[in-house]
Amino acid sequence: QPDRKRNVEFLKRLVAGKDERKTLARSAGVLEKLQSIRTTFEHFGAVIDHVENHVHLCEKGDGAFYIPPALLVGGPGIGKTFFLHELARIVSTRFEMIGMEGVTAGFDITGLTEGYSNGGPGKLLLTLMESPHLNPIILLDEIDKAGGDSRYAVVNRLLPLLERYTAQKFKDECFPLEVDASKIVWFSTANDASVLSGPIKSRFDIFEIAPPNAEQKNAMTQGVYQRLRSTNAWGVHLDEQLPQDVLDVLSAATTPGAARDVRRILTSACAQAIRHDRRTVEVAHLGLPMVPVYPWNAPAHSPGRASFINGQAS
Repeated sequence: QPDRKRNVEFLKRLVAGKDERKTLARSAGVLEKLQSIRTTFEHFGAVIDHVENHVHLCEKGDGAFYIPPALLVGGPGIGKTFFLHELARIVSTRFEMIGMEGVTAGFDITGLTEGYSNGGPGKLLLTLMESPHLNPIILLDEIDKAGGDSRYAVVNRLLPLLERYTAQKFKDECFPLEVDASKIVWFSTANDASVLSGPIKSRFDIFEIAPPNAEQKNAMTQGVYQRLRSTNAWGVHLDEQLPQDVLDVLSAATTPGAARDVRRILTSACAQAIRHDRRTVEVAHLGLPMVPVYPWNAPAHSPGRASFINGQAS
């Protein structure tokens, strides 16, 4: 009961706009910072262009960062989640990922009255309560895998949240107070958008992300490595760039759908390099066999790219 009372008081301040702890992440400086990730995520070019367009709108408005809901469609491991983590970092807002495959009912997101044994606030309200900003980035990861009991359809609960005018009056079922959720920046990912309903697709700007070609894959790997260096104190003991032979081996050893493995492999390799008092991460530190170059690693004649598929092409 004390927790509930504290949460209700917090929500009342939030509803009244009197919670001094809650601010809006600003769009100022985002355009310049976007250029720093364009090299790492060249195959997300259309998405980055889309973000830039809306940042220009933000700067002519109240300056708060906002992008309409966007759906990124592409195979697993091509960097979708990594890209959104980096976007949240340069905006300096909270990033929350909701794995939709594990969401079995809409109340997981929008809450359930405490009269039920599993009652409590949903993921959306908890994110707003924990975030220092009112416009966090929330990722609905693998929305095409959302399942569960049709009586508590997950996707149906999302529809009003993805429209700004209805999201302004969001009510979590556990705490029936109106909260303005219209400032949330929604992203979603899917491997196969064809299984999604028309109503849910109509709420998103949809982008199809092609697998990176060899050059783009190397750039993304360098980006993962540089993030490892910058976010860990031990990073100052390592070179700023990975050598080309390391990139070649990583590219040959991981398929286009295995970008999520690169961070794990590189973390272990960095540990090996530091253990052996080396500033340069070497092929031997990767712990990977030397393998031949596969067709997906051969330089493409044209770079992979993202395409805007439910609106005007960028």
